[in-house]
Amino acid sequence: LGMIVLQLPGLWFLSIVVLLCSFIPVAGVFLSTTPMVIVALGNYGIAKAVAVVVMVLLVHLLEAYVLNPQIYSVHLNLPPLLVLVVLYIAEHLFGILGLLMGVPASVYCLRYIFPGPQTQKTP
Repeated sequence: LGMIVLQLPGLWFLSIVVLLCSFIPVAGVFLSTTPMVIVALGNYGIAKAVAVVVMVLLVHLLEAYVLNPQIYSVHLNLPPLLVLVVLYIAEHLFGILGLLMGVPASVYCLRYIFPGPQTQKTP
């Protein structure tokens, strides 16, 4: 939608690049943004390239801080705030590995190491 609003040419090609790069953790955002910035810079100039970068940042922030915690909370039965706190702490302590393993590790701890009154240990 952002590329439609910004009226970038080559919408289908750029969309496929974004789709393919979305499967690459962390670096995928940079890899998918580069062709969009090049197209915007070549066709419209620096202002449009900056607008593309701002659009990608806004979409990424929305995904990382709103959508992902909601998805994790629904599928893992964790409150969204807890997911955000775990991701924040894990990233600051362990970097990329913390982002990848923080939520699964916290789910494991909450369910099997420190089970609450509603959960039971299952072998």
